[in-house]
Amino acid sequence: MKKAQLLVYPILVGLIFAVVVFFIVGPSEQVKTPQMFPGKRAAEVVMHGTVAQKEILAGEQIGKYASWKALFDLANEGGFSYQAVEQGIAPCGNVGGRLVAYWNSPEKECYPTKQALVNAYYTHLQNSINSYLVRRYGAQAPSAYEFSVIEEKEGLTEVVGVALEPTFFQFPPPNETFVPTKLPRIIAFSFTPWGAIATAAQLVEYSILEAVFGPEPSESAGYAASYALKLDFHATLDYDFDQFMDVIEHAKQIISACKEKNDEERKACVQQKTDSFNRQQQKWAAQPFIDDPRNRVFLFKVTEAVLNPYFNEQPEYAFALYIGQTTS
Repeated sequence: MKKAQLLVYPILVGLIFAVVVFFIVGPSEQVKTPQMFPGKRAAEVVMHGTVAQKEILAGEQIGKYASWKALFDLANEGGFSYQAVEQGIAPCGNVGGRLVAYWNSPEKECYPTKQALVNAYYTHLQNSINSYLVRRYGAQAPSAYEFSVIEEKEGLTEVVGVALEPTFFQFPPPNETFVPTKLPRIIAFSFTPWGAIATAAQLVEYSILEAVFGPEPSESAGYAASYALKLDFHATLDYDFDQFMDVIEHAKQIISACKEKNDEERKACVQQKTDSFNRQQQKWAAQPFIDDPRNRVFLFKVTEAVLNPYFNEQPEYAFALYIGQTTS
């Protein structure tokens, strides 16, 4: 037997012994990948910006949904605020037991002015955007906005909403594995949304306004990293408030034409006038209030054909008119 062949057996036995010892005893310390590496901090900042842009886009879409929803609510409340109608404190009151506001009474007129419509729209917009934001962000949702409405040209309305407080986001998510590090962590960012708006024109688009360095989070607390966004928005409505004022003017014409009629003729007069207002873009419907046998109180619903990209819904103006002799 050759000497080379004799060396094979001791080497094989030694190799087997080493493998057995390795699996029984195991390594003294597991091999770990480096916790920090060049560019990790930069990658985290880039990820912050990516998530921030996603939330800015979400806030912009929420603002557009809320702008249309507020218009529907305004029409349904007869041009008054939600609180005025729901709490029964509309200027001329509500039809008995119903959430329909009078536009007049035997003593006075309470038609909304154009500025009053815009102001009431702001209250509906705040309610609407709050409901959408709470669904997405919970208790972290911004609760106050400053709104402005700009009618740039006939048939279009620009709505701008500026958040009066930021919304805070945590990053990475709380369930991420904690990775200790001795370097200071950026714990807060502040961004402005794309498309600077008038009240925040001094801010640079997509700029980091503030970067706050905080202490290293503990093992028990996990990541403390967070950033703040102002969820401002801009929406364009294929609608202007002159369309609402047009409905009010038609309502006044109905009263002028029918208030001198007797109890039997009044219903036919109102029906004739509403029929004359019907057209492709606007449908009128009226019915006498059942608890008024003299046909002096009528409930109206006027549907405006306004296309929008978000809802299978159109503005429906709901209001009540007293049509009879007044005391003024």
